[in-house]
Amino acid sequence: QEDILFAWEAEEDASYKEALKWKQGGTSYEIYHSTLESFELQELIPHGLSVKNKVLKAVGDEDQQGPSLFKIFPRTLKPVLQGIWDQVVSDTNVPLEDPTVDHFDLCLMEFFTLHSTEEDQECLLNQLRNPVKPRHIKVQSFWYRIRELNSFVEWLPGDEPPLTGSQIKTAVHKAMPLAWKERFAAAGKSVCSVVTIRVGAAGQTCSHQASRACSKCTLKYRFQLTGLKGTVEIVDK
Repeated sequence: QEDILFAWEAEEDASYKEALKWKQGGTSYEIYHSTLESFELQELIPHGLSVKNKVLKAVGDEDQQGPSLFKIFPRTLKPVLQGIWDQVVSDTNVPLEDPTVDHFDLCLMEFFTLHSTEEDQECLLNQLRNPVKPRHIKVQSFWYRIRELNSFVEWLPGDEPPLTGSQIKTAVHKAMPLAWKERFAAAGKSVCSVVTIRVGAAGQTCSHQASRACSKCTLKYRFQLTGLKGTVEIVDK
């Protein structure tokens, strides 16, 4: 597939992960993360969101999350990128004495914007709307990757929203091999026709039409696609 912004298979970060320790509000925290030295968008966005997610997971106190993000994120950047980040923070007039997660998101988006254009958002959306699944990637891994890349859309400059849940399901179906589609159609299924509802404690499933529910099940619907390389449960949020 030509003109794709991000690879369909996420590259594993094999670089050294440093222990990053800090204190905030009298509590000690620690995460492990690599240091970014690349200006490539394909590495910038995954890096920034990975650091953010790890910090938020480590810091349960919402009041301490914003200060922790501003304290830790620059430590994961090489000096040149760190200088750019510091300038972004200065230009956005963040109240560093009491910053919030929203303040961090604003700065992170501006940081990404300095290294991207609206054409990048358009390119990513086109990639998501017309995906081509590489043969060596399992269906479930491909599904998760599409969801991940879709979450990047809102971090790029431009006014287009990410794909909706139904658009993602359609895109996944479109990307499948012809034999997979024929097998799916032969079973009398459509992208949104088969729903399974997960049983709470037992973790089992039972099949129902989308309009029905089982009194013994939770009300968490999952659209199910059964493919050549396994089963994909597509969460309908």
